[in-house]
Amino acid sequence: MGFAQWGGKLLAYRDKPREDAAPAPRRGAAARPTERRSIREEHRELTRKRIITAARSLFVDKNYIATTIDDIAEAAGIGRATFYLHFQSKDEVLQAVLDEGMDHQRALYQKLATLNEPTRVELRKWVEQYFNAFRSHYASLRLFMFVIGLDGSHIGVFSKNRDRYIALLGEGHAAFRLPAPAQERELRRVAAHRQLYRMEQLASYLASPGKMLDRSACVDCATDALQAYLAER
Repeated sequence: MGFAQWGGKLLAYRDKPREDAAPAPRRGAAARPTERRSIREEHRELTRKRIITAARSLFVDKNYIATTIDDIAEAAGIGRATFYLHFQSKDEVLQAVLDEGMDHQRALYQKLATLNEPTRVELRKWVEQYFNAFRSHYASLRLFMFVIGLDGSHIGVFSKNRDRYIALLGEGHAAFRLPAPAQERELRRVAAHRQLYRMEQLASYLASPGKMLDRSACVDCATDALQAYLAER
């Protein structure tokens, strides 16, 4: 209770030390509950990331089907109960792993969308970054391929994400904008999907071991194709 609430009758005692008075709050004390919540949230996010990282490694190295929730919890350094505070099932962790990989792709397309009337040099640099990202996340790429083989319905999920990438790219490049008339819109949508799919397939090929095509030539080919597509409209 503050002094202002006690009323004027206590003003005479404002300078008199009292043994039973609570110590005055230190500066910044009011922010502590918020700080504690922030620390808890940060710890929760770090734990979630540990689970996703551990699950990704196990899904790739051990196989998704053979991996158990106990395996994931042990690899993440947590208990089974803690796992269930973040995920309800192994399938839910798998979706989080896949979503993380798609977030990396989205960031790359976001960067391409911000390139205003890019030169061939700028486009080639972006294609290099795109291919490098696939190589850096090769483990996730292998997992994508496994998931599609396990359940073909996931192709629809990836297709919907590609629609989102197209919408994102359309904000910066007219070639990716879909017109209003339904028939023309679908034709442009298919063309945009084909462009992104070809990029993904070539990047996947270069990321895999045992490739036989020259990387520099692949980058040049992808750059030319992208530049030609952007110039269509």
